[in-house]
Amino acid sequence: MADDYPSVDRVMGGPAGWISIAFPTILFLYFLGLLPEIAQGPQVYGFDWVPSLGCSCRSFWTGCR
Repeated sequence: MADDYPSVDRVMGGPAGWISIAFPTILFLYFLGLLPEIAQGPQVYGFDWVPSLGCSCRSFWTGCR
């Protein structure tokens, strides 16, 4: 791949490449850990984003049945 796209190798090579793949991998493992809870029934996950303005972030997970 480095021969086909030298700029990608230069930008994402070395530690930057490992760091850039770490975040999605950690998220995948986190959501994979939520599967037993989601299998029990619909779940709502969230947090208060800007409490002084009443803004929050919520995610509704239903799972597959």
